[in-house]
Amino acid sequence: MSVIYEVNLRVDRDIAQEYAAWLKPHMEEMLEFDGFESATWFEREPEMEGAQGDRELWTIHYRVSTRAHLDRYLIEGAARMRGDGLERFDGRFEATRRVLAIRAP
Repeated sequence: MSVIYEVNLRVDRDIAQEYAAWLKPHMEEMLEFDGFESATWFEREPEMEGAQGDRELWTIHYRVSTRAHLDRYLIEGAARMRGDGLERFDGRFEATRRVLAIRAP
Protein backbone atom coordinates (compact mmCIF):
# COMPACT_ATOMS: atom_id res chain seq x y z
CA MET A 1 0.00 0.00 0.00
CA SER A 2 1.35 3.42 -0.93
CA VAL A 3 2.16 6.16 1.56
CA ILE A 4 2.53 9.93 1.38
CA TYR A 5 5.80 11.39 2.59
CA GLU A 6 4.89 14.96 3.52
CA VAL A 7 7.42 17.76 3.89
CA ASN A 8 6.13 21.05 5.35
CA LEU A 9 8.28 24.11 4.67
CA ARG A 10 8.37 27.60 6.14
CA VAL A 11 10.71 29.65 3.95
CA ASP A 12 11.87 33.22 4.62
CA ARG A 13 10.24 35.46 2.02
CA ASP A 14 13.49 37.16 1.05
CA ILE A 15 14.94 33.84 -0.19
CA ALA A 16 11.68 32.25 -1.37
CA GLN A 17 12.37 32.73 -5.07
CA GLU A 18 15.88 31.27 -4.78
CA TYR A 19 14.60 28.42 -2.62
CA ALA A 20 11.79 27.65 -5.11
CA ALA A 21 14.35 27.54 -7.95
CA TRP A 22 16.34 24.99 -5.93
CA LEU A 23 13.27 23.03 -4.79
CA LYS A 24 11.95 22.11 -8.23
CA PRO A 25 15.05 20.10 -9.30
CA HIS A 26 15.32 18.75 -5.73
CA MET A 27 11.81 17.29 -6.11
CA GLU A 28 12.78 15.77 -9.46
CA GLU A 29 15.83 14.17 -7.82
CA MET A 30 13.61 12.74 -5.09
CA LEU A 31 11.57 10.99 -7.78
CA GLU A 32 14.68 9.09 -8.83
CA PHE A 33 14.61 7.07 -5.59
CA ASP A 34 13.04 3.63 -5.96
CA GLY A 35 9.35 3.67 -5.14
CA PHE A 36 8.89 7.45 -5.36
CA GLU A 37 6.06 7.81 -7.85
CA SER A 38 4.98 11.46 -7.85
CA ALA A 39 5.41 14.80 -6.13
CA THR A 40 2.88 17.59 -5.61
CA TRP A 41 3.76 21.07 -4.34
CA PHE A 42 1.07 22.90 -2.33
CA GLU A 43 0.96 26.44 -0.99
CA ARG A 44 -0.56 26.64 2.49
CA GLU A 45 -2.80 29.50 3.62
CA PRO A 46 -1.00 31.57 6.29
CA GLU A 47 -4.20 32.60 8.09
CA MET A 48 -5.05 28.94 8.66
CA GLU A 49 -1.86 28.55 10.68
CA GLY A 50 -1.85 31.91 12.45
CA ALA A 51 1.38 32.71 10.59
CA GLN A 52 2.85 36.11 9.93
CA GLY A 53 3.48 37.22 6.35
CA ASP A 54 7.26 36.90 6.63
CA ARG A 55 7.42 33.32 5.37
CA GLU A 56 6.16 31.27 2.46
CA LEU A 57 4.31 28.13 3.60
CA TRP A 58 4.65 25.15 1.29
CA THR A 59 3.87 21.45 1.55
CA ILE A 60 5.31 18.76 -0.70
CA HIS A 61 3.57 15.38 -0.97
CA TYR A 62 5.66 12.54 -2.33
CA ARG A 63 3.65 9.44 -3.16
CA VAL A 64 5.78 6.39 -2.37
CA SER A 65 4.73 2.92 -3.53
CA THR A 66 5.43 1.16 -0.21
CA ARG A 67 6.55 1.95 3.32
CA ALA A 68 9.61 -0.26 2.67
CA HIS A 69 10.68 2.05 -0.18
CA LEU A 70 10.28 5.07 2.09
CA ASP A 71 12.24 3.39 4.87
CA ARG A 72 15.07 2.62 2.43
CA TYR A 73 15.14 6.30 1.36
CA LEU A 74 15.19 7.45 5.00
CA ILE A 75 18.17 5.18 5.74
CA GLU A 76 20.13 5.57 2.51
CA GLY A 77 19.23 8.93 0.96
CA ALA A 78 17.60 11.35 3.40
CA ALA A 79 20.76 12.71 5.02
CA ARG A 80 22.28 13.66 1.66
CA MET A 81 19.06 15.15 0.30
CA ARG A 82 18.38 17.18 3.44
CA GLY A 83 22.01 18.24 3.73
CA ASP A 84 21.98 20.03 0.37
CA GLY A 85 19.16 22.35 1.45
CA LEU A 86 20.71 22.94 4.86
CA GLU A 87 24.06 23.81 3.30
CA ARG A 88 22.47 26.36 0.95
CA PHE A 89 19.76 27.88 3.16
CA ASP A 90 20.60 27.01 6.79
CA GLY A 91 18.64 29.12 9.24
CA ARG A 92 16.43 30.61 6.51
CA PHE A 93 13.78 27.88 6.44
CA GLU A 94 12.18 25.23 8.62
CA ALA A 95 11.13 21.76 7.51
CA THR A 96 8.97 19.23 9.28
CA ARG A 97 8.02 15.84 7.94
CA ARG A 98 5.38 13.19 8.49
CA VAL A 99 4.17 10.00 6.87
CA LEU A 100 0.54 9.56 5.87
CA ALA A 101 -0.85 6.09 5.21
CA ILE A 102 -3.67 5.90 2.71
CA ARG A 103 -6.77 4.20 4.15
CA ALA A 104 -9.63 2.80 2.19
CA PRO A 105 -13.02 4.30 3.11
